[in-house]
Amino acid sequence: MTNCGVEIVEVSPRDGLQNESEILPTSTKLALINRAIDCGFKRIEVASFVNPRRVPQMADAEAVVEALSMDNGVTYIGLALNERGAERALQTN
Repeated sequence: MTNCGVEIVEVSPRDGLQNESEILPTSTKLALINRAIDCGFKRIEVASFVNPRRVPQMADAEAVVEALSMDNGVTYIGLALNERGAERALQTN
């Protein structure tokens, strides 16, 4: 028998918000991410580096990522669907 494990990845800051018609401010997205951290999530999808005209909710992907605390043991995940998106993600501090 092998050891099995389950890892839950919180996706609502990315997947749950990207189709919302009302554009949420960056501060609201960060508050949602921080609440997920407070609940104990260690892996969180936080942004999509996609065309902001097609997915306006994710136009602030860089701002969201740059505002995250990187010293808390949480792994943040960003989605990039193409080379341009990957370049945007890599240029984010």
